[in-house]
Order: sequence, then structure tokens, then C-alpha cells
Amino acid sequence: AATNKNPFTFTKEEMDGNGKKLYNINCAICHGEAGDGQGHLVQIGKFPPPPSYLSGALATLPEGQMYHSVMYGKGLMGSYASQLNHKERWLVISYVKSLQGASSASANTTTSDSTKTN
Repeated sequence: AATNKNPFTFTKEEMDGNGKKLYNINCAICHGEAGDGQGHLVQIGKFPPPPSYLSGALATLPEGQMYHSVMYGKGLMGSYASQLNHKERWLVISYVKSLQGASSASANTTTSDSTKTN
């Protein structure tokens, strides 16, 4: 599964549109809108928090393994094979990857003080 690669190329508009919509419907309830593992069901105590997409093991998980988890389920997460078709699964994974990229970009951003003297 780890070597499986996304066969689709999605535009930013597709990821920010339908990808985000599918993620919010199917994933955010547990994983949170930001991918931080703090979704609604976690907040009300129905489930323990899933791992964050933004750090730890999921931050570097190969997309093929992500696809396998969505297809077959993992831990407390059941399969989403009946909710998302093949292309939609890859679109959601691409959206998650964009969340991870946004997170690492913001973590790597340094602010500069133009009033500071050397």
C-alpha cells in the first residue's frame, strides 16, 4: 500500500472545493476541520482523538497507506469504500496533503521585524 501513488492530478480549485467538502462531510467529524484530531465527536467525548494529520506518524504517512486506511479502515475508523468512490478517496487524500502542506508552511514561516536593528 505504501508504494501506491495517486493516479489523479487535482487542481487547487478541486481540492479547495469538492475535496474540502468531502473531507468535511466524511472526515472532519473526528479528524477536525484543520486535521488536528479535534473533530466534533472528539470534543463531545464520543471517541478518543485520532492522530493529527499535522504531526507525528500521519504527517509523513505515504499517500498509498492513507488510501488503504480510507478504503479498508484502521483502528476505530471504519472503511469509507461505500461512501467515497475511487476518485473521491484520492481527492480527499489530496486535500489532507494540502492541509499538511499548509501546516508545515505556517510552521516554517518566520516573522521579521523591520524595525529591529542589527
